[in-house]
Amino acid sequence: MKNLANLYALFMFGFLSSVLAWFLQRAPVIDNTSKRICQNVYFDRQKNDIVKKTSNFKCVNKAILKIKKAILIESSSSTCPLQYVHPEIKKYKTCPSTLEELDVTTYFKILCQNKESCDFDFSDLPTLECKIFDKDTNMGIYYPIRNLLYLNVSYECLTPRIRYRPFSNRKFDFNFRRSIRNPFRKLSFNHLNAL
Repeated sequence: MKNLANLYALFMFGFLSSVLAWFLQRAPVIDNTSKRICQNVYFDRQKNDIVKKTSNFKCVNKAILKIKKAILIESSSSTCPLQYVHPEIKKYKTCPSTLEELDVTTYFKILCQNKESCDFDFSDLPTLECKIFDKDTNMGIYYPIRNLLYLNVSYECLTPRIRYRPFSNRKFDFNFRRSIRNPFRKLSFNHLNAL
């Protein structure tokens, strides 16, 4: 008899946990996303120059972009391998020293904040400067560089508000929600547009 009671308790525990798991809804675990946007380039042999094209950056499901941080960094063959396919591009390096990272968050927010998709050109962003020490003048000379770059962006895709929301009222909440007693009861919705 005791074994039967233990078996019944174990069965009820398993049944209740299964029912509760059935009512759970998925929710996004990670809101913040980070993305590396390499400068989209190709080598034009007629002009003997590198042509830099725009870069596309977007969210899905009509979500809008919320930019958290954007850093402009000099690229290399390990960070952006598709930039260095042609041998002409590999030689295209004007600054001998390594460059520091440049925070372009405010500029990138002006270009892409609160948009579904953002087509931007790297020329719209501030330019990295190369510092070369001149021995004659005993000074550092800064000049804009033409090196290939990439943008490291931390962002969030904000989905628009759901048109319907679950009915919520302290007095009538129990009558309109699913419970153990009424597992197939449907939720009541009210229009957000009416608010």
